[in-house]
Parts: sequence; C-alpha cells; structure tokens
Amino acid sequence: MTIRTDSAANRRPHRKHLIRAFSGILAMLLTLALLPGCDGKQDASAKENASTKENASAKENASAKENFCEKGIAAIEAKDYKTAVDCFTMGADKGDMDSLLMLSTCYHAGLGVEKDKEKAEELLEQAAKAGNVTAMAGYGILLLDKRNKKKEGYEYLKKSAEQDCVLAEFALASFYAEDGENAKAVEFFEKLANRPLTDRKSLIDYMPGVADDMNDLLKDDLKLKNPNTANFAIVMSQIMLGSAYAQGNAELKQDKKKAKEWLNKAKENGFAHADDFMRSLSLD
Repeated sequence: MTIRTDSAANRRPHRKHLIRAFSGILAMLLTLALLPGCDGKQDASAKENASTKENASAKENASAKENFCEKGIAAIEAKDYKTAVDCFTMGADKGDMDSLLMLSTCYHAGLGVEKDKEKAEELLEQAAKAGNVTAMAGYGILLLDKRNKKKEGYEYLKKSAEQDCVLAEFALASFYAEDGENAKAVEFFEKLANRPLTDRKSLIDYMPGVADDMNDLLKDDLKLKNPNTANFAIVMSQIMLGSAYAQGNAELKQDKKKAKEWLNKAKENGFAHADDFMRSLSLD
C-alpha cells in the first residue's frame, strides 16, 4: 500500500524494496489480527472507570484483570502457551478486553489451543463492540481487508485513531493510499510522522515471532534504536511522505524541500539507505 504517484515505481529500486517491507509488515499485522497501541494494561477508558469506583472489591477486581493479562504475556514470552491461554481466559471471564484480545490471537495462531480462526474473529468482534481501542483497530482492518465492508471498517479504525492508537492511524493511512485517497493518506501519515519515537511496546510486540519477522523484513533498510511496531509505523510514515512529496501527484503538490526534510528525519531515526533513496528521487 503506497501513496500513488505519477512516477513508475519500477524506476525506484530502493522504494520497491521499502514497499515490500511495508506491505510485509502490514500483512503480518493483519495475520495477527492487529492488536496495536496497548501496553498489556487496560485501555484508558477502562482505567478511568475502575479508578472512579469507590468500593475496594471493584478495585481489587480491576487489578486482578490486569494481572491475568500480564501473567499471560509473561507466559507467551516463556513460550508456555497453555498457561497463557488459561490466564487470558480467566481475565476475559472477568471482563478484561485486553485478555480477550490476546485470547483471540491464541485461537488465530493455534497457540495453547486448537486453531480456530472463526472463534478468533468472534472474540475480536466482541472486544471491539465493547469499545476496546485496540480491538476496534483490529476489527476495522478485518472488515476492510477480509470482509469488504469499507464503511464499517473505516468507522472502527477512525474511532480507534481518535483515541490515539498509532497503528490504527497507520492502517488508515495505508488503506486510504490503497484506495487512491491521497490527501487523507497524507493527513494520517503526517500525524504519525510527527510523533516522537517510543520505547513502549504494544501487545503485538509480544506475539511470537513478531520481533524476528520485523527484523528480517527491515534489517536492510531500518536500524531502529527501539524496534517495535509503533516506531516502525512512525519511521515508515516519514519515508512514505518523503517519497510522496518528492514525486507529487494530482492531489499532492510536489515539494522537494519537504521531501528532504522528511527523509532526513527518517535518516535520524534509523533509515539506513536515506541518502541512496534521496538520490533515486533526484533529491541530492
């Protein structure tokens, strides 16, 4: 998924390689049901609701929910998938939507439980309709990518992005670019590209194989100081903007100064081939 330009992609060898990496990462996120922007704790709205409850039993219950999810993540890291499923199941039974999301992924991948994609999608939908920010992003992508329900899919992604979900913004930019809505794609790429890098990981970064897959895809192009999916989205957005402004199109005025600014920013953040890429775009 790229911002469409009037120049042929095959005249941009480095750009083609980046696009493959970009598409590969997005495909990986889609395969894993895209669980972005969460650090293994409750969503902000859930935290706020829990904190306003005055009785001690409610607070204790909220803490128990977090613990189940955190213990499940620890089990995932230890490759103890059966324990992870047990923890996520107990958390989900207590109403923790983060646990429900992780349980969905376990069913999708067949980790600690028999693979059941239909069950995985059912759990993801349940969490999304309950208002979980990360689930809304995943469900929005599912609707757009697998079910061809564009209106509903975009609505879920927008709701998630409105609550500051980095990868929901990334997905919106990508889908808008694929649909040829370049102005909207640029809007979301710019929002992402202006974000500071973070050392905070999201749930998806704890999924088995994600870090290895990301490193394999990006090892020739991006040398991120803190490799995680949020930083990937930020730096990749800077690169996409640099390419788009360098070439221009009917909706986006060519601006080589902006293009260089974005690509130099990406270079600062670990884009190893920025100089070669700028030369390929006639920005040297």
